[in-house]
Amino acid sequence: MRRLSILIAASLFCFSPVSQAVLAPPALAQGRFIEREVVRYSVRPGDTMSSIARSAGIPLSELQFLNRGVDPRFLRVGQTIYLPADAPVAQLSLTLDQSRGRIDDDVALRGSGFEPGSRVQIMAGDSPYRLQVIGNARADRRGGVNIAVGLPNWARPGQQIFFGLQSRNGRARAVADAYQVIGRPSRPERPLFSVSGTLTRQGVECPTMRGDDGRTYSLAGDIRGFYPGDRVTVDGVIAEMSICQQGTTIDVRRVTPSQ
Repeated sequence: MRRLSILIAASLFCFSPVSQAVLAPPALAQGRFIEREVVRYSVRPGDTMSSIARSAGIPLSELQFLNRGVDPRFLRVGQTIYLPADAPVAQLSLTLDQSRGRIDDDVALRGSGFEPGSRVQIMAGDSPYRLQVIGNARADRRGGVNIAVGLPNWARPGQQIFFGLQSRNGRARAVADAYQVIGRPSRPERPLFSVSGTLTRQGVECPTMRGDDGRTYSLAGDIRGFYPGDRVTVDGVIAEMSICQQGTTIDVRRVTPSQ
């Protein structure tokens, strides 16, 4: 078998998750060896072989074929795998301004690589593999997302929280390194707020509700199971920094049906 010359550009040593194209090791197909142009991809927090294949727009079987010898059960952050050079891999990244903070501190998220002007879901969880949507944002004209969010209401001192940004169709996701929750609140906890009203379709970034008090509220949090037109009572706290565009933002703690 002839020796392959692998062209590796200097950019292979940068921090981008996807490097320039190289030639993959030869693969056996129909009794002969073939070559394929690929890119080297660095595994990020929250990645699985299945999620990488979805982002690349290729079957999982093809990804596994390109990475024979890689055990999908034990992917490591920073591990290098191969992707087809023509795969539409999103060049996503997400970093935090701080890696630790008190339970009532806001966390600054800085993402890049999203489709300019697109809606992006903000996610959080106790593991990079278990993330839930906690809000929405919109990428700027360069595909960046810069936003500050509060910790989920279930966060406790001593926990690690993982934040992610995901495209609306779920195919592109970036997850940041762990955020360590330390100490007790540095200021008094915000008082609980309760309001009843009707869910509406006004929301652009977040679900909205027309309160019985005549005001419009945006709801940041999980309201799964409820839809525009439903009568609900929302319990939560008034957000100090809004991630929504309509009215007053409520960090939702609980949603229940209302008459």
